[in-house]
Amino acid sequence: LGHDPSRVSCISNLLRAPRLEDLDLSWNCLPKETFEALGAAVCETEVLHTLCISNCTGSRTEDGEAPINSFLECLSGDKSLTKLDITSNTLDHLGAFVLEDALAKHAKLEELQISNNPL
Repeated sequence: LGHDPSRVSCISNLLRAPRLEDLDLSWNCLPKETFEALGAAVCETEVLHTLCISNCTGSRTEDGEAPINSFLECLSGDKSLTKLDITSNTLDHLGAFVLEDALAKHAKLEELQISNNPL
């Protein structure tokens, strides 16, 4: 997906698939806008159980933030994920606080993989 101009609409359309239960987008370099769209789309679906987005953060934003934080901010609105893999996404202590807040409101998540992040 990378920096293709259609990446946001591609993710939104993909997550509208009525039977999509598992999705692996690992090893795609996703900018902040794509993480935001992914977070919004994940919250709209009711059937996605497993999401793997490991190693999707190519670099930090201009303000030094890990782009995946935009996705994590949306996570509290999700009601279907049971497994989430966010390994190797430059998640630091600030992202961990965002994740903590989101998980406090997320009752279904059973498995979270966060290895290889500079926590």
